[in-house]
Amino acid sequence: MHIAEQHPAAVDESTADLTWLLDNFRSRTSGVTAAILATTDGLMKAMSGLGRDDADRLAAVGAGMHSVALGMRAVVGGDDDEVLRQALYDTSSRRTFVMAAAEGTLLIVVSTQETNPTIVGHEMATLVRSVRSHLATPARDAIEEGGVARHPFPGIADGGER
Repeated sequence: MHIAEQHPAAVDESTADLTWLLDNFRSRTSGVTAAILATTDGLMKAMSGLGRDDADRLAAVGAGMHSVALGMRAVVGGDDDEVLRQALYDTSSRRTFVMAAAEGTLLIVVSTQETNPTIVGHEMATLVRSVRSHLATPARDAIEEGGVARHPFPGIADGGER
């Protein structure tokens, strides 16, 4: 059985239809070169402006950025109830923004350095507010085989090697 069949969080017909939303976001937000929706555990759901391999890598890295940013609150003294608005990776040529879009889902955007980050952040927030209820990713449950539940990725749950 393929992972997409086992795991509803993988790209399927319901999430593939969100590409138009990302295409529209890119066309109306000057300087945005790519936008993807990803699960918080790093699976790409929908993409615009990137090939599949790059979108898959960006989903994984964006999920890592989000996780690190959440962990920062322990170091900088944030409250556990504090909401992470955005994580930003800023280089001499590009900016990458990561924002929680809904339960289990991230919006990851890449822009040129010349783009105003305040405008990109505002447009991301506007997009997320307008369609949040359609973006949630259900949690993946353990898969049951022959009456025995197992982790969907053997070796990860029990700490073993892949």
